Amino acid sequence: MSDIRLQFLDYSLENLVSIISEFSGISDLQLSSKRHIAYFKSYLSHLNTKTIIVETPYIDHDFLSDYSYYYVKCFKEYSKKCMRLHLFKKMILEDYFFSVYNDEAIKSDINEAYLGFIVIKPLPNTIFGRTCLVTYESSEKRHYTCNVRYSVNLAGVKLTVESVAFQEQDSIVAACATSALWSVFHVTCRSNNHYLPSPVELTKSALENYPLKNRYFPNYGLNLEQMAQAIRKVNLDPLCIEPQNTAILKKAIYSYLQCGIPILMGIEIRNIIDGGYIGLHAVSILGYSIGQTESEFKSDAIEELYCHDDQVGCFVRMSFKGNDLAITCGWTIGGIEQEAKVTCLLIAQYNKLRIEYSTIYEYIYWLNNLFSKFKWGKLSWDTFIILSNDLKSKLLAENILPFQKKKEIMTTELPKYVWQSTLSINNKKRIRIIFDATGISQDSLILTDIVYDEEFYNILRILFKILKDQFPNFSVILQYLSEHFTDER
Repeated sequence: MSDIRLQFLDYSLENLVSIISEFSGISDLQLSSKRHIAYFKSYLSHLNTKTIIVETPYIDHDFLSDYSYYYVKCFKEYSKKCMRLHLFKKMILEDYFFSVYNDEAIKSDINEAYLGFIVIKPLPNTIFGRTCLVTYESSEKRHYTCNVRYSVNLAGVKLTVESVAFQEQDSIVAACATSALWSVFHVTCRSNNHYLPSPVELTKSALENYPLKNRYFPNYGLNLEQMAQAIRKVNLDPLCIEPQNTAILKKAIYSYLQCGIPILMGIEIRNIIDGGYIGLHAVSILGYSIGQTESEFKSDAIEELYCHDDQVGCFVRMSFKGNDLAITCGWTIGGIEQEAKVTCLLIAQYNKLRIEYSTIYEYIYWLNNLFSKFKWGKLSWDTFIILSNDLKSKLLAENILPFQKKKEIMTTELPKYVWQSTLSINNKKRIRIIFDATGISQDSLILTDIVYDEEFYNILRILFKILKDQFPNFSVILQYLSEHFTDER
């Protein structure tokens, strides 16, 4: 039995490349040509990385599963033992680190400086295994809504990192779609309590009903149906969205990301220089950056997405370009960043979450068109799905709600998931409408509302009473809205 060895190094790109090269046998030159190295150079520099602690050997659960199914059966011998690189934003010397055993304060100091880890696999080229790195700091603009907490044990020292696991595809037991789904499942297994499959298990489950389409391994890619099959295997329902333009794409992404539901995005990458076709690709969306907008819909203000791209790195920034589904990606050719076109979104969702974003927007579009006629000021709709318990916690923290209203909503029975849409006029909240996310679209989905402006609410009651009397059969949505706002409570 070999001992675990820890090596303490100052962080530099040269040291990072040298360590990986020595372990993997890949030359420094070949390693430096990988997109991941260029990305980690920028990312780790932004995190102000100061120290690398090299942990060898390291047994990684996911690679061990892949190894036992495929690599152990190869004629050439491959090791099952990985290397794990731990990164810190302060200088951590060996004596200081091991003094943690006698000083609890040092443990807290080390954990605060911890930036996460990178697993290096003992393979010829696709070496970046399970990687969990902290994100850039969240702000009013930057939102990482899908992060989960990972516990790490380094020589008996317990550390934690908030992130979403990433890894490079190896094109043997996993292709890009598998890697993207694997990252998505790292989030959904926490929120939905399902089993977390390893890449090899995920690929097998995706292909088991398609015996003639593709061999299990080596695997060179999954199609949309196969990805949906893998989602069903963990008892979630796949929702495929094919947006017609960027505005619709943003609404869909914002609606689910706000609830911490990760999204798999299919893209078609083209060479920006000659317009040539590069290929189809899949990434997982885990966060976004949002600015200001003159639009009535807050989602239109999304400027960038933060995605795991197995060919580039974790939390890669992808920026929107116009309204034709074009988006930048981290792929470069000749030093020029390439563009991609979004083809679809695939969401692994709770199986009782039946009402899609488009159904809720039918109500919101109707209300927005009506309210726009009255010149009340700048309308702004903030619409997304949310766990009802999270909604109640959010409302409980709002100082503008009176005690009696808080008590009323806290004791209101709601389904596990609800849709909520908050209307602000001239940056002042007026009303929050709550919809049933588990109902049926042929019935009214309005559950209740939270009123921030009683005068505005009284105007709505009068307005919908008039509309109800004058246009009793105008539309089903008008009927549902009129019934809600004219109901005597």
